[in-house]
Amino acid sequence: MSLQHEANTSLTGFTPNALRMPAAKLGLLFFMSFVTVLFLLLTLAYLARAQLPDWQSLGGDSWRPLNASPLPWLNTLLLFLASLSLHAARGALEHHKPRGARMTFSIGGLCIFGFVLGQLMLWQQLRLRGVYLAGNPANSFFYLITALHGLHIFGGIAVWSGIALRLGDIAANARQRLHLQLCSLYWDFLFVLWLALFALLMSPRGTLDQIAGVCGLR
Repeated sequence: MSLQHEANTSLTGFTPNALRMPAAKLGLLFFMSFVTVLFLLLTLAYLARAQLPDWQSLGGDSWRPLNASPLPWLNTLLLFLASLSLHAARGALEHHKPRGARMTFSIGGLCIFGFVLGQLMLWQQLRLRGVYLAGNPANSFFYLITALHGLHIFGGIAVWSGIALRLGDIAANARQRLHLQLCSLYWDFLFVLWLALFALLMSPRGTLDQIAGVCGLR
């Protein structure tokens, strides 16, 4: 049996253990799949509700509330920079550059907190302009979608904070490297998710109607 195992290993170039995925990574992938389904269902509800005549989009045309402020675009840029910085920190650590990893990891954290602050400021701006939660179905969906995304952001901040507390020995063991890898993967996911949600929220009524037609909701 051992001779056969060695022969298979020499032919394929890897061992069965090489195919095993860390339990933490597998758990994260399952969690991200669940979140994706959750927001997909929410998107379908958004598109279906947008077909009723009382719908007033927040984005799209130049005079819409979301398009009247630079904050949505700035917040998107900050989340992109956060994802990029954490990805750079992961790459620096894999190349045995702990100082570069700590620096880019810290920059990513600043961008993350900047995104959260920017979202709160955007909510405040909308409230001052009379865009209240119960004012229109589009308003309710906007606050619901951004709040749910914000909850997942805060979950990512908790993970980021746990790693930040051990920045001094971040390259000390494989477990810490795995944590940084998963943190980077999660923020990449949050950024891609936000891009999809941002495009949805900024779409004018006509675009929503077209997407709803493709999805069979019209």
